[in-house]
Amino acid sequence: MTNDTDTNALKKRIRDLEKENNELKDENKELKKENKEMKKKLDFYESCNMPSSVPNLEKEKKMLRKYKENESKGKTGPRGVKGHKGITKILGKPDQIIENNIYQCPYCKSDNVETSNETKEKKVEDSQVVKTTEVTQFIMRKCKCLDCGNTFYSRHTECPIKGNIGINTIAQVTVNRFMGRGSLGICKLMSDTFTKFKMSRETVNNIINRIVPAIEKEYEKIVENTQNEFVRYADETGHNLNGAKIWLWVCVVSNAVLYLFGDRGKNTAEKILGTPENLKIASRDGWRAYDNLGFLTQRCWDHLKRYVETKNKNDNHAVNFEKTIKRFYTAIRKYKKNPPTDVVKRIEAYNRCIDRFHRIIKQFERIKSVERELTYFINGGTDWFTCVLYPEVEMTNNNAELYIREPILDRKISYCFRNETNMNNYAKIKSVVMTWRKNGFNVYEKLIEAFKNYNANGIV
Repeated sequence: MTNDTDTNALKKRIRDLEKENNELKDENKELKKENKEMKKKLDFYESCNMPSSVPNLEKEKKMLRKYKENESKGKTGPRGVKGHKGITKILGKPDQIIENNIYQCPYCKSDNVETSNETKEKKVEDSQVVKTTEVTQFIMRKCKCLDCGNTFYSRHTECPIKGNIGINTIAQVTVNRFMGRGSLGICKLMSDTFTKFKMSRETVNNIINRIVPAIEKEYEKIVENTQNEFVRYADETGHNLNGAKIWLWVCVVSNAVLYLFGDRGKNTAEKILGTPENLKIASRDGWRAYDNLGFLTQRCWDHLKRYVETKNKNDNHAVNFEKTIKRFYTAIRKYKKNPPTDVVKRIEAYNRCIDRFHRIIKQFERIKSVERELTYFINGGTDWFTCVLYPEVEMTNNNAELYIREPILDRKISYCFRNETNMNNYAKIKSVVMTWRKNGFNVYEKLIEAFKNYNANGIV
């Protein structure tokens, strides 16, 4: 009887252990799945394609430690980057002088106070939002050309060719949409809140589409400028057209920014960068669509630095390779601060870089743990050192990354385009607006000027 009891107890214990084992297996499976998802997120934020200005975890920890140290020493208040000028605005001569007239004690609320001759001044700069909406009636007189025989109506610089919305409202919506990164709803809200001009989201979209004819000539100038420039900085990012994957490309030169939608292939790269009729240089990342376009290229060193960063600090080979590449980067950066004017000396420096490139390859070619990173380095070839030959070429394509961030933020806000017309119109308007901003122009004033020119020359 005792043996039967022990056997039953043992069987029950085995069943309990099997059940516990199955539960642990399920839990382990879930943890593995979660771990895989977290690794994907970590790879995204530590990817070599992330902009160089995005701080990594170590930089954030270092900044936090420095902040706490300064706080413990009593160093509080705003602090900027060392060497940067302050941006405190100095106000000019006041338009009016007002003496404060509330003399009530702020501590006990008493009105029994005594005033003195001692005063202090405080200048305040302010502007008032105009809430009134004006309706203007334009008289358009029918005319006939005595040379060509065509009939037309007289025009005015402030009378729109199409629609009944004035140029000031159109310019305000454009600034809110393309500089303030406002959605259609935000543009509507801004108009409803700060003016008496009520509009729907559809009206906002129609306004945006009416901008394109007025800036068409400016856009054509941008296309011409980007394709004739000696050095061009290019980058690309994913976007969404009504659920389908598309790509937004950007080409940045000294005085222009060009955006273009297309696929991620060689044909779109040729459209935005142009053909190499003369010697030209494209600074870009490692995407293969840029290969074999017929002009010199400069590979981005910041992409390389991020690519070789190792997460396994116990792997001495990987750490050594990372340090080797960063020392190479530092050496070229130091050279770029004061490059020689003599072409022969620059060619000598270029050849020294190529020799160093081959020595690094020979040093690490048999090490498995850095095979992937070394292949990326090898694929760049001599394109890493075009900036050594040409002082005007930068080591990175950060110029392009800087101007592709805004469309990325727009994408996060609006998610996708509903049709190709809106998509292409966005690229044209964004190109013109960002070019004006790059050149230091007031975008609102330039828009008003463009509309006036278009209204004066258009056909009513």
